[in-house]
Amino acid sequence: NFLSAYGVTYMAIAGTLLGAVRHLDRIPWDDDVDLCVDATHEQKLFGLVAAQAALRLKAPMPTGLSRRAWRALQLLRRSGYELRVIASRSLVYRVVRARGSQAEAEGPAVDIWLCWGFQDPPDSPEVSLMSKGYGPRIPRSLIFPLQKLPFGRLALWSPAEPEEVTRRYLFAGRGDEASKTADFREICKGRKVHGETKAEFVTEVPCADLARRFGFSFIGPWQPLLIAGDAAEGSEEAWGPALATLRAVAAARMPGVRLALESSDPNLVVLAAGPAFLDSDTGSGSGSPEAGSGEDRSLSLRFRVEAVASRPSGGSLRCVALLWADSSGGRGSNEDDDLLAKGWAPGVSSLVLRSLICGPRDVAAGQEARPEYIWEDAWL
Repeated sequence: NFLSAYGVTYMAIAGTLLGAVRHLDRIPWDDDVDLCVDATHEQKLFGLVAAQAALRLKAPMPTGLSRRAWRALQLLRRSGYELRVIASRSLVYRVVRARGSQAEAEGPAVDIWLCWGFQDPPDSPEVSLMSKGYGPRIPRSLIFPLQKLPFGRLALWSPAEPEEVTRRYLFAGRGDEASKTADFREICKGRKVHGETKAEFVTEVPCADLARRFGFSFIGPWQPLLIAGDAAEGSEEAWGPALATLRAVAAARMPGVRLALESSDPNLVVLAAGPAFLDSDTGSGSGSPEAGSGEDRSLSLRFRVEAVASRPSGGSLRCVALLWADSSGGRGSNEDDDLLAKGWAPGVSSLVLRSLICGPRDVAAGQEARPEYIWEDAWL
């Protein structure tokens, strides 16, 4: 919300991207969230840190702060957070609970890393994550166009190829063939212990062992439920509520956006991810809740719907929607949460539309396509 209020493009990276891919949420044993912005925003972020200090010390405010900067600063203050500068291997800006607050030690921090080449011209070959000299270098074709991925209750901007970017981040510097096919869904690798020790290690254990011992949930890849009229057997009870919710919310809240959501439409794709699709015989996701059927089943899933929308002025757009139920983790609908969700369609289903992004239909890999329409279930 802070970066959106500031008007700064960000992307999930490192452990946060791994969490979005493998858990649809923060890694259960991770203690921070990692986002990256283009390095050209360094002075803007430092200006906000200086403005915070001036307010705290009742000193003269720095000059040149934009209206957006003031808006982002007010959002932090009213939410009980502040922005700090952390000097580590690379300069990091960290959003944490404000000093002196009762919740100062609670919850994960959000680290905002600087990435080089993130907003360079499309013909630039790569983006350097977290450090210009030492960070993993990722081909631009794997990053753009950006997409949204579920992350707990949020939908975060993420790379176009999140699994490959994650693999290159985890195994950066390893030139062996094994790293090219490493399965981070099956093998959990320790990287760093934050805190006073700051110890680093390379222990690798089967993720299934962690799932069995601690009850952690590991999510399989996105699975197709409906593609161009071809539905997986018995899947309509899952994708039916997703399409119904999307139709209802679009009709009520998105005038002018006409989505083609007939199940026979050749451009319609519905994917789902969640514990319901894990194979317990392999050990992956052991300890995850068993999925039921119908509405109960859909409560444990995240849905991705790809459809075509027609412009009122002519032409068409490619739209991608994310939907899932409330934060009850599949245990049932929480009406108190649903009432605060702008993407909820009462009487239609328990699913909530979390994000809808519409942009050009044909975008080449590596090209940064600016969306023409963005709708989010977020309060700013």
